[in-house]
Amino acid sequence: MRRLSDLCKLVNLIVTISSPRRGIKPRFSEYHVVKIIEILKSEGPLGRIVLSRLLKLGESSTRSLIKRLKEHELIKIDEVGGAYLTKKGLEFLDLWRSNIKYIGKVDLKIADWSSNFCGIVINGLELIEIYGVLKIRDIAVRRGALGLIAIVVKDLNFLLPISKSIFEEVRDELSNICRSFKNLVSSGDAILIIGANSSIQAEKIFVETLVDVLSLYCSQYIIASF
Repeated sequence: MRRLSDLCKLVNLIVTISSPRRGIKPRFSEYHVVKIIEILKSEGPLGRIVLSRLLKLGESSTRSLIKRLKEHELIKIDEVGGAYLTKKGLEFLDLWRSNIKYIGKVDLKIADWSSNFCGIVINGLELIEIYGVLKIRDIAVRRGALGLIAIVVKDLNFLLPISKSIFEEVRDELSNICRSFKNLVSSGDAILIIGANSSIQAEKIFVETLVDVLSLYCSQYIIASF
């Protein structure tokens, strides 16, 4: 059975790669660490200029990101083809995807958001029960979200968390959305919908919020290097 703690080494690595060095904060974030690995899996090998365009990140920042990924042996560089994933890079992505399922934008009229991004966190109910939905929403808002909706799965029922231990049934429009996820979730999973001004921004905030919350969670564990 997969556990949230399985993600701790991975989250620690993401934070390490995206952290400031010598007091200088990089222009890339945790989102870009995950995104570049996803891009290289689907489209690589790729050169710096193409990666910069796909990441919507400056060439200098993309160069720094590539350098850090290489330092951690997640990628290698071919002089002709460009950057490509190593076995460790592939393992990184497999672990992320086995615990985080991307849904993308959902048809949501109850919230006045320009766009949104929805994802499923395997065993994410544990995060809701530890921190409560309000704390997780606050983390998302600090990252730039317009709002956050959390839905949890308990015994195959879809519930809205009111606090750390109080839940109510999902109704109306949200219940229709949940039914479309029925074959993707299991008891104990959590569905997070992030509101933002664009779909790209919503996806970015989704990843960054997850990393922030999981970092809090993982601080309870002794973390070895990935």
